[in-house]
Amino acid sequence: VQDTNIDSKLNEIMKRETVNLLVLVPRELSSTNCSFSEEVFLGVLKQSNIQMESQLLKFHGKNTNFHLVDRDSFSYLLEEIKIQKSGLTSGQTAQIGKMSGANYIIVNSGNLNCSGDNKELIANQSSKLIKIESSITEAIDTSKLVLRYDDSKQDFIFHKGFINGRAVLYD
Repeated sequence: VQDTNIDSKLNEIMKRETVNLLVLVPRELSSTNCSFSEEVFLGVLKQSNIQMESQLLKFHGKNTNFHLVDRDSFSYLLEEIKIQKSGLTSGQTAQIGKMSGANYIIVNSGNLNCSGDNKELIANQSSKLIKIESSITEAIDTSKLVLRYDDSKQDFIFHKGFINGRAVLYD
């Protein structure tokens, strides 16, 4: 794996081929000090994925060689494959690619930390860009997202973050 971020690697790849990219939501985030319901954790995972996809579209969406694969349209496939906590096997990666039409996949993992008053969540995530055909990791990147609890909405709202080398503010 070269020392490059995912955005730079995608730009390099798109010069020679079309990228049909699938971004997988982490199956779980490890947590050391949070006492939230599973529903809250699942919401954070989903929002984390949405923010990553938004950033990818913002910076690559105008390139005709870039397409995001709609993960929701084949969520049943991910359940059938039952992705292991230890990561994707090359066979699972190939199966996901074949069934989804993706030739690249981003796999995420990470951890979640909470402030003492449970009003702020910090999600640290590691992302791997994998070429499905060869199961080779092309790039690795990190993200850090900070969510704050909004009493009026009774939910966590993204406050700021750092995704694939770019600062992102949500306020």
